[in-house]
Amino acid sequence: MGWSYDFWRSHLYPKDASSDEYLEYYSKIFNSVEVNNTFYRMPRVQVLEGWSEKTPKNFKFAVKAPRKITHSPSLVYDVGYLEEFLRRIRGLEEKLGPILFQLPPRLKSDKLEAVKSLLAALPTDLLYVMEFRNNSWFSNPTYRLLEKYNVSLVQTGEKSEQVVSAGHLYFRWEGDRRKVDGNLGKVEVDRYETTRMWAEKLNGYLRQGMEIFGYFSKFYSGYPPEDAAQMLNLLRKN
Repeated sequence: MGWSYDFWRSHLYPKDASSDEYLEYYSKIFNSVEVNNTFYRMPRVQVLEGWSEKTPKNFKFAVKAPRKITHSPSLVYDVGYLEEFLRRIRGLEEKLGPILFQLPPRLKSDKLEAVKSLLAALPTDLLYVMEFRNNSWFSNPTYRLLEKYNVSLVQTGEKSEQVVSAGHLYFRWEGDRRKVDGNLGKVEVDRYETTRMWAEKLNGYLRQGMEIFGYFSKFYSGYPPEDAAQMLNLLRKN
């Protein structure tokens, strides 16, 4: 996920492109990106304005919520920090896509009430998605809670069945870090058949009128731009 990779030069980006130009080139080919650096720090207003200026009108930024919120002990977070984060990213206006809350593996489903409190505090005019990294969450109480607040459960590709809890779907195809380096700027593992299988599933959701956001990790095949282009081509064929 993201766009700031020097090893994509000579492939997705011109060989002589500067890092400041990467997003502009990226957005000429793809219409959305998942932003990861907001997980580590509060985004500066000037940076958000720069992203907006460099991208077309129909471009969408999926923004990861800060770890200061999602990784706070027992999900007891600074309410003011969350409010300031939301205030700033609203500056993206129509280019703001889903906000991703990625919870840590240590957080188990006995904290369901804490998740409920977080969701209840969120403004209802924005899109939200939630990724659970502890298997205890994958049960009906969780799904019912997400459905109540129209929050999409992040689909990682590890579960054979998808859970639809909102009018929008969010996919993160991660891959295997043990088999893929991800820093070589090229396809390392052929994932065509897997991608084709996912394209068939996504087309079913598209026919139902659902809005879909999907992003490939550099560990999926080694080269996310190729994976995304392949997925788009498969979707267009159907």
